[in-house]
Amino acid sequence: MKFKVSLLIVLACISFCKEKPIANEKYEDPFFVSDEKECFLEPELNSKCISKREELSCHKILMDLLDSKLENIMFNKLWIGEDQQTTFYNIDSNGMFEIFEGGPDKEPNQRIQIGKGKLFLQKKQWFYEQTCKDNLCSSFKIPIVYLHCTITKSMNESEIRLKLDFGNREFIPRDEIENDKNYKLITFIQEKPVPNQIFNGFTSTKVPPIPSN
Repeated sequence: MKFKVSLLIVLACISFCKEKPIANEKYEDPFFVSDEKECFLEPELNSKCISKREELSCHKILMDLLDSKLENIMFNKLWIGEDQQTTFYNIDSNGMFEIFEGGPDKEPNQRIQIGKGKLFLQKKQWFYEQTCKDNLCSSFKIPIVYLHCTITKSMNESEIRLKLDFGNREFIPRDEIENDKNYKLITFIQEKPVPNQIFNGFTSTKVPPIPSN
């Protein structure tokens, strides 16, 4: 009798183990390069064109992002808005920044400050906050939850610049943004050009929390 009971228990355990799904989460690399692997700009004679994965601009950004090192990505740099001529974000080494409004016909010293802000950590989560003067821009504070990276051309298409999109949820097409009033998407384009390279980037990737010491 004891043997039969033991046998039934063993069979029940085997059946349970077979039916229980096994977690098999496969990591999907968000990084990508163009299939053609051609230089983003037409290379001049004997000019260098970066093609090694670890040297590509967005791959470097991704490595810092996976360690939640947004200070390495954004601090101490001058960024411009998506149209590359109207809005400028001058971020210092502490994550504090000033927002300036300019234009294609204005020199840097002719730009007008319209706001200020900061990139900061709160409870191991990165946040973006900006406040504006006289309603010249929108004032808001959001957690930086996702970040998307690619490279783009300058307005005269003679240089390559790094482009970041980040917001408080996963990147969605712009035609869907109007239907989500709580969604905030910010575009930064680094004013300083990056070296000529093959087209690369990474899809909307979650910003991990700061690891505990």
